[in-house]
Amino acid sequence: MHARYSHILLRFWKNSLIREMTFRGHFLVNVASELLWVILLLTFINVIFSKTSNVRGWTEHQYLFLAGTHMLVTSLFEALFFGNCWRISQLVRTGDLDFVLVRPANSQFLLSFERLDFSPLANVPVAVAICAYALIRQGTTVSITEIALYVLLIAGGVLILYSLLFMFATTSVWLIRQTGVDMLWFYAVSRKPGGTCVN
Repeated sequence: MHARYSHILLRFWKNSLIREMTFRGHFLVNVASELLWVILLLTFINVIFSKTSNVRGWTEHQYLFLAGTHMLVTSLFEALFFGNCWRISQLVRTGDLDFVLVRPANSQFLLSFERLDFSPLANVPVAVAICAYALIRQGTTVSITEIALYVLLIAGGVLILYSLLFMFATTSVWLIRQTGVDMLWFYAVSRKPGGTCVN
């Protein structure tokens, strides 16, 4: 059973990569946009800490680590789940949700993993680099156990965001259309407003 779902997941991601590479210009613009937000964030932090040594007890490198962690969680969440969850409303409106429900596989799995958005993944190595830089400049040493726990916490954060958005997305069965709620989600949770566009 696990091998079957692994095969389905790989096929989903392969199709997503083909779709992204079909419109390379659009993909490059999205990646550039993601990286631009990172540059703006780092510039903002640099400007703030050029005027003070700490903010409410947080040093620049501590805040950089926090920002890198936030970026890592939201980038993974956007790449894996955001587009898929928001497609649920579209599937309900068009009636295509029925075709998902009758397939011989777990419906939540199909709805959650059908598409992979590659452009937010560009921020993942950047976020890791920011966290590593902050730890080095802070003079903090970490053990393998602490790194493993950190990875688990990152995964937990991604799953929490996914759970909240999936539960909210399923309300489209009753609400049908959730106009503008994606903007509210980004203002409340994400690092930038109006980021991912769901087609």
